[in-house]
Amino acid sequence: FNLYERWGKGGAGILFTGNVMVDKDHLVNANVMIAENEEFLDSYTTLAEKAQAQGTHLWMQINHPGRQSPSYLDKAPVSASNVGMPSKLYLQPRPLEEGEILDLIERYGNAALLAKKAGMKGAQIHGAHGYLVSQFLSPLTNLRTDKWGGSLENRARFVLEIYRSMRKKCGPDFPLGIKINSADFQRGAFTEEESMEVIS
Repeated sequence: FNLYERWGKGGAGILFTGNVMVDKDHLVNANVMIAENEEFLDSYTTLAEKAQAQGTHLWMQINHPGRQSPSYLDKAPVSASNVGMPSKLYLQPRPLEEGEILDLIERYGNAALLAKKAGMKGAQIHGAHGYLVSQFLSPLTNLRTDKWGGSLENRARFVLEIYRSMRKKCGPDFPLGIKINSADFQRGAFTEEESMEVIS
């Protein structure tokens, strides 16, 4: 609260919360914020009030780590596919089932609605840095053969459905954004051209 109040007083136009998790069982670190339901609505409301007291806008950055959840926090990580991290800090993920994908889409939408209810001025999908949305977008980590993998249209389906869920729940006037990699800078990975197609 004190940190965001101080930043708000500094005259920033927009502040982002940083990683807010949609599932308490899959965390990027031990001290991360969670927006799984309205349990912390009062706290988010206080955060919004303090950050925005001087006119700054606070946006909730909404995320799921996917395979990038360390083993000391997540004994059953999930991802688009079973492509693991090149580090012993992380366990091998299992591919999400379609019902779980649909549930996550709803969770992202619910988190955006929580941000709106708390008085924040917008919500941002975290689709970068190798987290779950990025894992779906990249052909290196998305090896699926169903409607959620393969072509760019299919790999982008997850994030586009997240956006649609957020928009449906929050209405036409609540600002939504995305943080997305311009490219993964690896051979055969997500490209700048694909990123432009996704955001358009």
